[in-house]
Amino acid sequence: MGKFLPASTIFLFFILIIPSITFAGTVFDQNLSPGMTRPEVQTLQEFLNRLGFTVAQTGSGSPGDETTKFGVETTAALKKFQKSYNIVPAAGYFGPLTRAVANTIYNKSPSLFKNHIATSSTLVTMSDLESEIKALRAEIASIANQTANNFNAKRD
Repeated sequence: MGKFLPASTIFLFFILIIPSITFAGTVFDQNLSPGMTRPEVQTLQEFLNRLGFTVAQTGSGSPGDETTKFGVETTAALKKFQKSYNIVPAAGYFGPLTRAVANTIYNKSPSLFKNHIATSSTLVTMSDLESEIKALRAEIASIANQTANNFNAKRD
């Protein structure tokens, strides 16, 4: 297998595994799409910005200045997030598959997404974030591989 998992493996992961998971801290429970103006879009922008999928460098949508508008910049940042997590299609629509991945990431590291002032005991460095993201990607890939192997075993 190459660098990326086949789309069928990712699809199977979400069809077979995600429906059986109950999210303790479901943050994202609504589909969002370009053109919408809703409070949930601001939460999505904050999430993307904190993970390094920056909506905007300055002004509206930038870290600390997130908005409720799902515009071109939000779409572009969301597409980068989707590509990074092998979500197919990476179309910039925040639907069930993307929400499942986002909620999984949130549940693994909820402290990264709390709105509070960082003190020396709560300060999270970029290195910490990168390590956490790398570990989450590895876990998602592992689960997807296990699902593909289980599926292939059942086919044989």
